[in-house]
Amino acid sequence: MPANPPLISVITPCLNGVRYSGAAIESVLAQEYPAFEHIVVDGGSNDGTLEVLQRYPHLRWTSGPDSGQSDAMNKGFARAKGEVIVYLNADDYFEPHAFRAVAGPLANGANFVVGRVKLIKIDGSSFINDPQVTLPEMLRWWRNDAYCYNSTGYFYRREVQESVGPFNVDDHYTMDFEFLVEAARRYAFTKIPDVLGCFRLIPGTKTFENSGKEHETFRRFEPYLDLLEEHDRELYLRERTANFGAQN
Repeated sequence: MPANPPLISVITPCLNGVRYSGAAIESVLAQEYPAFEHIVVDGGSNDGTLEVLQRYPHLRWTSGPDSGQSDAMNKGFARAKGEVIVYLNADDYFEPHAFRAVAGPLANGANFVVGRVKLIKIDGSSFINDPQVTLPEMLRWWRNDAYCYNSTGYFYRREVQESVGPFNVDDHYTMDFEFLVEAARRYAFTKIPDVLGCFRLIPGTKTFENSGKEHETFRRFEPYLDLLEEHDRELYLRERTANFGAQN
């Protein structure tokens, strides 16, 4: 770990997260990392979440109505002071070594560090998301591991989000993918082998609820194809046709 580790701002959007929010918070404390802040933006929970938050005096948190997850993430970023940003949903958690794993590459000049993520399914089984990190690969969203499936798997300098702009408050399902592809258009991603976080793929999560609707959702990113080299664009279109038919 560098001698002067960067301040990491952990931002947690939350709504009725009483079941898992304590574990999410504890996973931050378990990092044993000397320079972090944890900001929670709660959308007005009424299930006991606020009582959980009150048990942790180190948190900076607010609770009140918002316009959804993207709005909460934007509010959290506006309050963040760190030079490094990461988002932790209330039902996810970090692996114990995550902050130390990303601190070195960031101190050495990386703008955007991506690791691996463990996905835990409803039946208790799990698998590892080992994501691709270039724009042409990420746009092939139907491939396994085309992109990082969860925000615990990537940390970036705050200038990245300042450049890309706020999360789209009208996008309630793929705001993270929208951010990733735009960030990949502007910055090189640095890949590390570490598993940084865990994502519960369970009922109630947006990824679970959106299952089976991906093609309809992701097609709106087609304008990014114009950024690909002609040969790669042709390959992309052929591959998509093979998967979804010529009409798509």
